Amino acid sequence: MTHVFFGCWNKAGEGRDTVLQDILDRYDSGQLTHLWVLGDNYYSDTWKVGTDKEDKFKLRMINLDELRKGFVGLHKIVAKTGCEITIGLGNHELDRIGTITERGLTTIVDETPLKVPVTKSIRKQAKAKSKSKKQLFAIDKVSSKLQSSTRSPVYPRSKTPRSSHKALKNKVVYDLENQVCGELGMKGALLANDDKPIAYSKQYGDTLFVMLNTCVFCEYEGPAITYEGELGEPPFARLIVMGHHPAKYTKVKNDAIKEKACKRLHQYLRSMKGAFPDIPFTYVCADEHYYHERSFDGIDQYIVGSGGTDLDPIPPPERKPSDTLGQYRREHGYLVLDASGFQFVSVEGMLRATARKRKRKQTKKKKKRKKKKRTYRRR
Repeated sequence: MTHVFFGCWNKAGEGRDTVLQDILDRYDSGQLTHLWVLGDNYYSDTWKVGTDKEDKFKLRMINLDELRKGFVGLHKIVAKTGCEITIGLGNHELDRIGTITERGLTTIVDETPLKVPVTKSIRKQAKAKSKSKKQLFAIDKVSSKLQSSTRSPVYPRSKTPRSSHKALKNKVVYDLENQVCGELGMKGALLANDDKPIAYSKQYGDTLFVMLNTCVFCEYEGPAITYEGELGEPPFARLIVMGHHPAKYTKVKNDAIKEKACKRLHQYLRSMKGAFPDIPFTYVCADEHYYHERSFDGIDQYIVGSGGTDLDPIPPPERKPSDTLGQYRREHGYLVLDASGFQFVSVEGMLRATARKRKRKQTKKKKKRKKKKRTYRRR
């Protein structure tokens, strides 16, 4: 039994491509059991749009070819190894999208993205920032016919309070990713965008794997959510829970170091651990762009936001919170679970080798350009 985990991955670049290629090269048919992708399956260029209102909206630009390329990379792994795949929901799938008109800001978009003309107020920016294969997604209408992949109804955000779990129904990016999964034959791989904390579970041997939709805890305010026995009596001896957001983490930003926690998620994990006090409990997540091991309240947490996007800074070694901290690694890579336990696989060596190879090529090109053609004089 071999499982692979990573998140924060589908940003065009060598980080993403090297992680996917390394997994593809490492495992042959039948050697990989399940590929767990922990959200943030989408990155884009953004413009923050200020308005007279307190709220701010983002205009997002996406390169469809690059988004698809990431999912094609996942599909190659699935096709070669025959593994199962489960793709979690990250906060990037829920970013609000709006469009500017002469009258101001329109309602939040809740429709599958279509290419529509943008107004003069942003056309110059779009022309400056976009390339031929990029397009700005902006729509004025709200669909009442949308459904999630579980056939549950979709509620436009304009009609639901921000604190409601149903506010997660803004699925512009989610639908786009789901559409790509369907086209590649990975239908159902992307988890349903609904309001339930437990999105998916599957047991392998004596280990139960559970994927949470952590956006219901960390992206929206609301009452505490506790575990209510959804997994039933434990016919398993080990529990591995996954989600996008960490329950606890350290944030380094602008030279400031802060200990942070998603309190509602933390409470939920504690209530789940309380239901299975004697069973080893592991939580695997992403969101922060590095690899880190941490233990708290009888829970071992692994942050694996190292799947391909730009890496975040890590705190200095002398940082000592009350929890038990393991290693930080500011490296691209993925987490493997096999018979020997958990192990982080770094691809930084491959990235450095690629960088050296590129540098040698550039040096050779420069030397060729500098070499002058020999000329001969007549006597």
